[in-house]
Amino acid sequence: MRTLLAEQCRLGHFRVGELLSVAAFTSITLATIGASLAAILDAHALLRLPGWLWLLIHPAALLGAGCMAYGIFIEPYRIQVSSVRLRSRKLRSPIRIVHLSDIHVRGWSRVEEALGPRIRKLAPDIILMTGDYTTLPCSFPAVERLFREISSIAPTYASLGNCEILRPVHESTWASGVTWLLDEAATVRVGANRLSIFGVNAGDEESFRMLSERVDDASYAVCLYHYPDFVPNLARFRYDLMLCGHSHGGQIRLPWLGALVSLSRAGTGYAWGLFSAAGKAAYVGRGIGSEGYGLPRMRFGCPPEIVSLDLRP
Repeated sequence: MRTLLAEQCRLGHFRVGELLSVAAFTSITLATIGASLAAILDAHALLRLPGWLWLLIHPAALLGAGCMAYGIFIEPYRIQVSSVRLRSRKLRSPIRIVHLSDIHVRGWSRVEEALGPRIRKLAPDIILMTGDYTTLPCSFPAVERLFREISSIAPTYASLGNCEILRPVHESTWASGVTWLLDEAATVRVGANRLSIFGVNAGDEESFRMLSERVDDASYAVCLYHYPDFVPNLARFRYDLMLCGHSHGGQIRLPWLGALVSLSRAGTGYAWGLFSAAGKAAYVGRGIGSEGYGLPRMRFGCPPEIVSLDLRP
């Protein structure tokens, strides 16, 4: 299983065009800010640019610096709730599902502190999580504390993301109240409804297809799969609802352009949101956290997201 997961985490899972767009955007932003600073330090003579161009560079640099400050110090902590309503003939009574993805716990911060109360206020019947619970640096005690708090609100089921390859948090938090679905299914009763929850390990495409064949008409089938790779083809599978993450919604979303990167074979068009086809639905969440590796939390135009799904007959 780990070999298969590792294959999915290589560079081949990324789109070259997306990587180039991020590199170009970053280079232009830093060059503009650098040029403005050079002018302020009276080094503009070295750059030999016409005066009118500096009148454009300075405001652009100020805007860029302001956006960077907002993206680091404000937006990563602005947790939003996205409300989604779906209907199905398989349901006999309403169900409220809370979907969490890409929590990327670094330690116990105001993000983790806010999650429990926000989820509790939604009063979910069930909580579903779709991978990437840690980043580097990582605090396993903080992850377990968060899991215990979340699972005390409602029954909680979780699948694995690609981060669990190197940091198998599921092996050290087995007693936290979370039910781990590792290429397997669980059948639960929620009100008058029979719910089948399929948890597929990130990158295990064979199990994704195989478990789809096990869906029966008597239950509402929800698939937890970290990658949104199959969302463009959701009509081909028997799952009634697919919940995914991984893309962070792009993490940086520009006006009119949307996400610069999806980190997925599905592309930026499937980086975030609700998708439907043939009476089935998929939701790709923006996630809660962001990648670490010593970098600050950063989001822009893409706040952290708790997804509240109201399923009705």
